[in-house]
Amino acid sequence: MTEEKLAVVDMEFAMAQCMDDKEFLRELIDEMLLDEDKKLPELQRAIKEDDHKELQSIAHYIKGAAANIGLKALSDISTKLDALGKELKADKTERVSVSLSNA
Repeated sequence: MTEEKLAVVDMEFAMAQCMDDKEFLRELIDEMLLDEDKKLPELQRAIKEDDHKELQSIAHYIKGAAANIGLKALSDISTKLDALGKELKADKTERVSVSLSNA
C-alpha cells in the first residue's frame, strides 16, 4: 500500500472562501490553530480511553472546520478519524492520530 501525498492547503479554495482577503484568511487559520491546540489533547484522551463517541465528535468538528478554510491535509486526516470512530476501531485510530499531530 502506498501513502498518498496530501495537499496541506487548497489556497484557491481558501482564498475564495475569504473573498481573496489574505489577512482574513490568516486570522481564520490562526483561530483554527488556537482551537486545535485545545481539541488535540481531547482527541488524544478519547483515543486513549477508547471513547469512540467523543473521538468521532471531535474528529467531525475538526474535519468541518478545516475543510471550511481549505486546510485539506487536516480535513482529510480528521475524516479518517471520524470514520474510524464511527466504526469503533480504536486500534487503528492511534496510528492516524500520530499523523494528525504532525499535520
